[in-house]
Amino acid sequence: MSGPLRIRVATGLLVAVLLWPLAHHALARNLELDPWAFFGFAMYSVPNLKLNVRAAALAGPDAEPDWNAVPVSSYALLREYAEARARFGRLLPPDGLAAQLFEKHPELTELLIRVRRWRISPESSRLEPSDRDYRYRR
Repeated sequence: MSGPLRIRVATGLLVAVLLWPLAHHALARNLELDPWAFFGFAMYSVPNLKLNVRAAALAGPDAEPDWNAVPVSSYALLREYAEARARFGRLLPPDGLAAQLFEKHPELTELLIRVRRWRISPESSRLEPSDRDYRYRR
C-alpha cells in the first residue's frame, strides 16, 4: 500500500471512529436501539433498563384489555420478542409475534401488544414507563 493511500485509509477510519458515537447515540435515542449493542458508545448515555412486553385480548374497539386471556404457555414467545425488541428497537414491530399468538391460540380474535420501555424523565429525573401499543385483528 502506498503512502497517500495509507494516509487516506487511516483518515477514513479515524473519522468513522470519531463520528460513530454521535450516530449511535442518535440511533439509540430515536429508534430505541439497544445503546449497549452495535459497538455502542451510547451505552454511557442511558441506564441498561429492561423492556417489558405484554399481550392482551380485546373484545372490541372500546373494550378494556383482558391481560389474563393470553395463556402462560405463550410467555416464552413474549420473552423472546422482548429480547429482540430491546436490541433492535422500533425497527422490529411485533407483527411476527402477533401472528404466532394468533396461530397458537385460535380463540383470540383481537390482540393488544404493549411494549413498555423505561426512561428517565428529563422533567422529573425519575424512571417513567413509555408504552407503545400495537393492535391486531385476526
